[in-house]
Amino acid sequence: MATKPTILIVGTLDTKLSETLYLRSAILGQGTCNTQILDVSRKPQVADNTKEVLKDELISPLTEHGDELSKLSRGDYVDKAISICTPVVQDLVRSNNVHGIVSAAGSTGSSLATAFMRDACPVGFPKLMILSNGAGAICGMTLAHVEHQKESEVAKGKRIAITMFGVTTPAVDNIRNILTSTPHDVSDYELYVFHASGSGGRAMERLIEEGRIDAVIDLTTTEVADELFGGVLAAGPNRLEAAVEKGIPIVLSTGACDMVNFGPKDTVPEKHKDRNLYVHNPSVTLMRTTKDENRQIGEFIVNKLKASKAPSNIKVMLPAGGISMIDKADQPFRDPEADAELFKTITDGLSDSKIEVIQSEEHINDEVFAVQVCEQLLDIMGVAPRQYRLANARRRKWSFDHGATLHAVRRASQISIPDA
Repeated sequence: MATKPTILIVGTLDTKLSETLYLRSAILGQGTCNTQILDVSRKPQVADNTKEVLKDELISPLTEHGDELSKLSRGDYVDKAISICTPVVQDLVRSNNVHGIVSAAGSTGSSLATAFMRDACPVGFPKLMILSNGAGAICGMTLAHVEHQKESEVAKGKRIAITMFGVTTPAVDNIRNILTSTPHDVSDYELYVFHASGSGGRAMERLIEEGRIDAVIDLTTTEVADELFGGVLAAGPNRLEAAVEKGIPIVLSTGACDMVNFGPKDTVPEKHKDRNLYVHNPSVTLMRTTKDENRQIGEFIVNKLKASKAPSNIKVMLPAGGISMIDKADQPFRDPEADAELFKTITDGLSDSKIEVIQSEEHINDEVFAVQVCEQLLDIMGVAPRQYRLANARRRKWSFDHGATLHAVRRASQISIPDA
């Protein structure tokens, strides 16, 4: 029988011993996972009878620092404990000795546990702060994660990240249709879609840093606008940096850079009340970026991309027909002059680099633009569209269901493929 996955329970055993042991018992009672306990107590002293119960399960990296910790303020203790225990958790995760992490601690223990979850565990690793029904939840999450790891080890395909927003969803759907095979088949390309809502951009950047992404279609860079102009969906000042630093293939566009995101309309800052505002829904209000703001967005993008040591691995696609669903003819954010300023800033700013800037007459959500984006990515990756389509055509045994997009790709790659 295969070894059961192990869940790391983080607890302050000097104050939450009974809760920690109860959680351990509940997890073991599921019969699917083993446990280890990380004691992060300020006064890490566990009774002998408890040690006997836990035996090899107990990890106590703070024990040898007990005297020092007891003299610190609570805040300093938390900082010190995080610095000591984070590398311990990292080693457990990297060595595949633990497969999920859970805690039912109080406020101090929660600060510690969530720091380990954030800093020591990768994106997608099962993490849970709970009070009740948590044992079943963390067991289920851990089993699913371990199964996904097994599947990932078997898969040999390239992992491509794509950024999306509601107003660029058709573009992403078109790209996915081109780069992936039909649902009943296996493709050499696994696509990860990240919603460009701040947390999505940060998650993608982290996965790239961890080496878990092989190429990026950064179609939707709207988080830059929020970062620069006070929107609520910013991904931080380091957005766009990870892929550039790694030197992986990048196709970047300016999707949804025509907007800054705010909450309900009455939360829009007073200084913006007279701007071109669009109520997307009761919880989201969009503000159209101006010509000057688009220049600043372009400068931000240029400065990030020019730091690349592998500029030939970057291509920028600029859709002159519009950069979002509401930036086209008869839509409220259509402003060709503002878009032109964004495109000019990027084009001029990269003119002395080896980064290729390609301007398309299409709208970002047009199928033809999706074809162009995919062609550029495959070109950087050294895969000819013809080669790619033939490989996937054989895999799918001539069974296609991609409609107009497929036909566009057929034409672009000059492949004669029989209908199903």
